[in-house]
Amino acid sequence: MVRVLWDKKLPDGGFQTAHVGTTAEVFVDEPSHVRLPENDAEIVARAQYVGDLTGHQVAFLAADLGILMRASAAGLTPARTPQ
Repeated sequence: MVRVLWDKKLPDGGFQTAHVGTTAEVFVDEPSHVRLPENDAEIVARAQYVGDLTGHQVAFLAADLGILMRASAAGLTPARTPQ
């Protein structure tokens, strides 16, 4: 998905139709953002940020049960991807 979006040379704003009926938005961290030292915590925090920005519940998809448990504890909707 990222390669498709990159190849399309997205305009500022980052909104582009990738496939009919499917859209993706690329969120770039604000310049003042400092990443958390633990990767899973950073990923979950960014997903929470997307939910805060959009006002919608975030579905959090992953194969790793540990990060899914973190996502659930953070109020996100976890879903395990197929192996």
